[in-house]
Amino acid sequence: MVDKKRLIISYKNISPEIVAAIREQYPEGYMNYIKKIETGPGSFFHAITVETEDAIYLVKIDVKIDKKDALEKEDEVVADVSMDEAAEESAKDDDIDKAAEVAADDDDSND
Repeated sequence: MVDKKRLIISYKNISPEIVAAIREQYPEGYMNYIKKIETGPGSFFHAITVETEDAIYLVKIDVKIDKKDALEKEDEVVADVSMDEAAEESAKDDDIDKAAEVAADDDDSND
């Protein structure tokens, strides 16, 4: 058995051979196979493993990590929009109720 080379490479620099291997090994996509690789205290990168005939690659993948503050602000915005929408719906309902009252009063005065 021949030991394969083990290499780390950026997704931006992969060859067509590695692209083909990724498509073959991850036909449904690789999102569920991304691993967090610790490189030291507080330092890491994300990667997938890809094996070819002569090497095993760790292919670095750029991953966007949401920060807690950004997620909380997004939740606040969604809550504000929901409140605004609820207020608009309530105002529409009030307008419909008022229109119905006016129409009923008009019908009563015509009798």
